[in-house]
Amino acid sequence: MIEKSSYWPALLKKYDGVLKVDSCVPYKYLFLNKEGIEAFNRAARSDVYWVSGDSFRCLNQNKKYLAGLLKDYTIIELGGFDGSALNEVYESNKEYEFEYINADIGKGLQLLMKNNFKGVRNVKYSILKNNFDNIEFIGSIKTSRPKAILFLGNTFGNYNLKDGDVWLKKINNVMNKEDILILGFDKRVSAKEHLGCYNIPESGQMSMLAAHSYGLPVKKLRSMMIFDVGGIHGGVVALDKFLFKGKNFEKGNFIEVFISLKSSLSNMKKRVLASGFKLKKVLSSDQDHINHLVLVK
Repeated sequence: MIEKSSYWPALLKKYDGVLKVDSCVPYKYLFLNKEGIEAFNRAARSDVYWVSGDSFRCLNQNKKYLAGLLKDYTIIELGGFDGSALNEVYESNKEYEFEYINADIGKGLQLLMKNNFKGVRNVKYSILKNNFDNIEFIGSIKTSRPKAILFLGNTFGNYNLKDGDVWLKKINNVMNKEDILILGFDKRVSAKEHLGCYNIPESGQMSMLAAHSYGLPVKKLRSMMIFDVGGIHGGVVALDKFLFKGKNFEKGNFIEVFISLKSSLSNMKKRVLASGFKLKKVLSSDQDHINHLVLVK
């Protein structure tokens, strides 16, 4: 049992420069337990945490364009959860027949997708158990249409800069000339605004639950959100000394659980162009936090 006092009220910190982390909890531990998944789902519905809400808003406010575009492709969404991200796109153009594949390793997704698509009749859907880290599997998917690969919201921001650029080059290599990539990112604003976005109980709870699943001594830890030049670092800070997996941790050491990088539109354009893509269109909402780039080879 994780004590609420270990993650709420939140500890928030602005760091000038590039944050040096003392250790990391592997990202997969965020979603290894039911409590962590439930916390994420609550965060996604929060009015404070704009990342999920504005991603949906961006897609919905561009639904006519997306429906006209995606009807000619087999849609492959990376980490699509229950498949609901494009529901309004499908609903707005019921004369089209969409093909959708959800590439996700989450538990119980078949039932969640079945429930989601009960009311959406113009979608032929399936699930593929694959982790989007190993993006080479895209090349082995046989489809009768070109592929539209969707990496929505700010999930791409969970990669550091080096790993993200490697991922972009890998997916460019496995795509055919006719395929497209729709890539989301969270536009950089002020440190105060970004820290405020993550200033909800669920952010800290997820970090503590991941630390617990990893085996860290949670009674000697406190959740913390740090904003540096790259973006948000969510994790835990040591309240006292302890030994874990042969490593000595000192009071004040920061153990990273997740990152959520933020970027300007100009910087994202530079990154995708350097990876071999061409920018076809930029999609945004009236709030203009999450942008989605429509990219071709």
